[in-house]
Amino acid sequence: MTITAVVLAEDNDGTNQSVYTITLGATPAANALILVALVVKDSGGDNPPRPTVAGNSLTYVFVDETPGSDSRRVFLFRAMGASPTAGDITVTFSNSQDIVHWAITEWSGVDTSGTDGSGAVVQSVNDEDTGTTTITVTLAAFGDATNNVSYISIGTLTGSGTRTQESGYTELVDDSAGAVGQATAFKIGEDTSPSYDTSVTTDHYAVAVEIKAAAAAGATDPGWFQSIGGWF
Repeated sequence: MTITAVVLAEDNDGTNQSVYTITLGATPAANALILVALVVKDSGGDNPPRPTVAGNSLTYVFVDETPGSDSRRVFLFRAMGASPTAGDITVTFSNSQDIVHWAITEWSGVDTSGTDGSGAVVQSVNDEDTGTTTITVTLAAFGDATNNVSYISIGTLTGSGTRTQESGYTELVDDSAGAVGQATAFKIGEDTSPSYDTSVTTDHYAVAVEIKAAAAAGATDPGWFQSIGGWF
């Protein structure tokens, strides 16, 4: 099954606070993977603490985060449920932040096994590069090189310049504000080295994941076979 992506929300809030409320453009679909990518700048110049994410009668589970060697960091959360409800998403930190960027995307055609999207997110890797114009994240070989998706979410130390996704990728979000930049993109099919370029030299922070496609309709379990006398 082909994976498709829809952006539910993209924006930023530069209010110095510890709780951020995000309004979605639509109610999350049943049994779709929801990815919440956050690029955060801490108001005190420290590493931003990992927040909690809540809303829509879903459980948002932490996936990955960048090391955060300065005051900026990328966080990624996932969720999936049979009966999501309408409403806002709340992101809560243990201390005030300077600015939070968000890219919330919905993915259909994914594996729905496990809990809260665990079957849909196969692997995740984070990386951080300082003083460069490119960041590349290295993933392991894909379980399905044709149908699974490579997804990358980046943050930049500066909001200036342009961010350009790798050839073959579809960009979902590109946003700048408060001396921070954010961008996300994806590609259907295996890419173990997703990357992003910027037009200026800066620090980059990135999380990349492999998203697993649902089995094709009519696919059979290779563990079952037929022999004389019936099925085994």
